[in-house]
Amino acid sequence: MKIDLFFKNQKFQKCEMEYGVYVQHSDNNMTLNCKVVVTPSETKQKLDYDSDGDSVDTTTFKQLVGSLRYLCNTRPDIFYAVGLLADSRTEPELVSYSDSDWCGDKVDRRSTSGYLFKFLGGPISWSSKKHPVVALSTCEAEYIAGAISACQAVWLLNLLHDLKVEVEEPLKLMIDNKSAIDLAKNPVLHGRSKHIETKHHFLRSQVQKGVLEVLHCNIQKQLAYLLTKAVKTYQFLRLRDEIERITHIAVERNRRKQMNEYLVVLRSLMPRSYVKRDDQASIVGGAINFLKELEHIIQSIKGQKKTIEQQSHENGFNNSSSSPFADFFMFPQYSTCAPQSNTCYPANPNQSRAMADVEVTLVDSHVNIKIMLKKQHEHVTKMVVGIQNLDLNILHLNVSTLDHLVLVSVSVKVEEGCELKTVDEIAAAMNQLSLKIQAEAVL
Repeated sequence: MKIDLFFKNQKFQKCEMEYGVYVQHSDNNMTLNCKVVVTPSETKQKLDYDSDGDSVDTTTFKQLVGSLRYLCNTRPDIFYAVGLLADSRTEPELVSYSDSDWCGDKVDRRSTSGYLFKFLGGPISWSSKKHPVVALSTCEAEYIAGAISACQAVWLLNLLHDLKVEVEEPLKLMIDNKSAIDLAKNPVLHGRSKHIETKHHFLRSQVQKGVLEVLHCNIQKQLAYLLTKAVKTYQFLRLRDEIERITHIAVERNRRKQMNEYLVVLRSLMPRSYVKRDDQASIVGGAINFLKELEHIIQSIKGQKKTIEQQSHENGFNNSSSSPFADFFMFPQYSTCAPQSNTCYPANPNQSRAMADVEVTLVDSHVNIKIMLKKQHEHVTKMVVGIQNLDLNILHLNVSTLDHLVLVSVSVKVEEGCELKTVDEIAAAMNQLSLKIQAEAVL
């Protein structure tokens, strides 16, 4: 009921044909005319680009495909068809913003131009530099700035081509001066442009070749405006936030792509039974449980191996030899091994007062505890209760037993109210807990 109420408050409606799916109508009044089919895709049908067809809103298309990909979490039968739609999206778009002031330098009267290139929603190249010549008008200043941007655009296109990355062409060059745009599109030299150096007409040649498409950009959306002149506070904050926003979007998109690739690899390394759903939380949680299970199996196998080696020894098992689980302790804070034994752990000052083998490692607020003690009645239950009473939240627990010994491996998180702050304090508490359990067993 709470879930239904939450989605209703967000103006979602429950889907009548699919359980657990909520639908929100878009504001563009888009209507889908479709017929009911049994299979989501037709056999032997291949999708291709229609260069002569009507253009579509790429944002709306990506939103629809993203919504369908969300449904794939519970509908694996449509995964292939949605994948075909996702692959048929338009090629990555490279967009350039170009701007210039006019005679900004009061000494040499030269203008300053700036450009900013966006690829996949994030800025990849930007510049702010003074013109080599003096411009006679704002049109000429913007035209020269566009020529400088065109040079960088051609270099970026060649770089992406060498990297085997296909981008949507022609590249869009956003300029906020209509006179400069007309000058770039008009191949006829007239009085307003005949004095401009030939090299600056590189912009016009690239437009004629179809490499660049010069478009008008409102000054409120001109991202390169920030690179050419000092602006007021509200303009600076707005443009800065816009650039940071598109940067964040690009970084987040790449992060999600990387995360999905890691999840696919992680999912392939463990049995299907450990993953209930194909979402991130289920895969990571299943991987943790799988690793804990492997740790438990390794502990049991190594303990059995140690016991077999001791039994095959001529003198049999004796107190001076190491325990079956000794290999799992590197530098324990508490050890029950005799000081004179040369087959046990490194010398430890707490050996004389140890009631169990205890090793504690601490990383931030997460603690890994290993305890080896003699097998007692209900010792595991008492150990779990004792750890929780110390404000240590148990995340994972593994128990391995062999002969008269038991190895408890537990991962815990230190709660805010816990008084144990250091490794030594936690290890001492575990030793006291072991002492209490053994004392109760004697009584």
